[in-house]
Amino acid sequence: MKRTVLVALLLFVLAVLAAPFFAFGPNGGPLLTPGHLLEPRLAVERVRERLSARETVVYKWRDASGAWVYGEQPPAGVEAEVVTVHSQTNVLPATPGQAD
Repeated sequence: MKRTVLVALLLFVLAVLAAPFFAFGPNGGPLLTPGHLLEPRLAVERVRERLSARETVVYKWRDASGAWVYGEQPPAGVEAEVVTVHSQTNVLPATPGQAD
């Protein structure tokens, strides 16, 4: 029983350490590559850069039926509005707790 728990714990730790090599960042590539193991400082900077707040520009226009459409590029000849989406839009700051 004790050995099973230790093996399970070891597998969990290995999975956590391997996760950044398989987790996809904002641009679709992995957060880390094996080459980053040679330069740990650069690896930390890369992870911070990929997970930091970003802005994305999309366009908004109405189609022939009057429905709103969003996309990376509007069709030719269509008047579109530029919409900037911030990756931190739905992140709310923590509120201070109240004393009981």
